[in-house]
Amino acid sequence: MGVESLATIDDIAKTCELSSETVARALTGAPDISFENRDRVQRAAEMLGYFTDSKAATENRTRSWTICVLCHDKSEWGVHHYLFSSIIESFRSVVERRGYDIVLLSD
Repeated sequence: MGVESLATIDDIAKTCELSSETVARALTGAPDISFENRDRVQRAAEMLGYFTDSKAATENRTRSWTICVLCHDKSEWGVHHYLFSSIIESFRSVVERRGYDIVLLSD
């Protein structure tokens, strides 16, 4: 029994005629990759039988795409304050459209 060769990011890059960096960013959901390239990369990955090595992906991750908002409020209103909640909702809307997650921590 021989060992099967596994598809790599470089294999996908050659198939899609994209750089390996673009393929890696498309596979991790980076917001600056076009829908067309992301779709092309996903189809090629499926066709070639590519799967992500989660340990390697975790070790190589340099960006979490998460924004944390810390709220310290002495007034006791916290997130229930009408002004604060509308500002946070607007902020959340903008950052999520750009591919970020938002975490809100309040005391």
